[in-house]
Amino acid sequence: MVIIRLATNEDLPQICDLWYTMLLDHGEYEVYYEPSYDSKEQFRSMLNWALTTKDRFLFVSEINQEIIGFLYGILRSIPPVFKKGIEAHVSDIVVKEEFRSMGYGRKLVNYFKGFAEKEGANVMSLNVHIKNTKAIDFYEKTGWEKQMIVMRKDITPQDDDIHI
Repeated sequence: MVIIRLATNEDLPQICDLWYTMLLDHGEYEVYYEPSYDSKEQFRSMLNWALTTKDRFLFVSEINQEIIGFLYGILRSIPPVFKKGIEAHVSDIVVKEEFRSMGYGRKLVNYFKGFAEKEGANVMSLNVHIKNTKAIDFYEKTGWEKQMIVMRKDITPQDDDIHI
């Protein structure tokens, strides 16, 4: 049976290992995701801070005391020029590969959704790489809709660029 709960400091090494594996997987999409020499330590530091911040939430799913996945979520106020008030943003979600396609990712998302609703959120968001078709399929099956496209350009001198 899977248990979903708030993470603790003791969970951070396992969470960072899961995150790092996901980061390496994302490297096949583009070099932007290539890990830095201290990426695990930086991520752990960020999560450590998140555990003590009121608008950041780290949930783990575990089976037999083994962490099989996590979700890092953020509750943030939407600018008052928009009708919706609080957004629940999924910053990171990872399920160990051997536990994927078994409903555990859906349970993590639904758990965060229920938690966020109790906190007053009325919309959810996340970013997913356009080449990560497995994740996109997962999100669409769970009711998410494509809304925006993020565009990125490396900043490197090129012949057609204007130099100041």
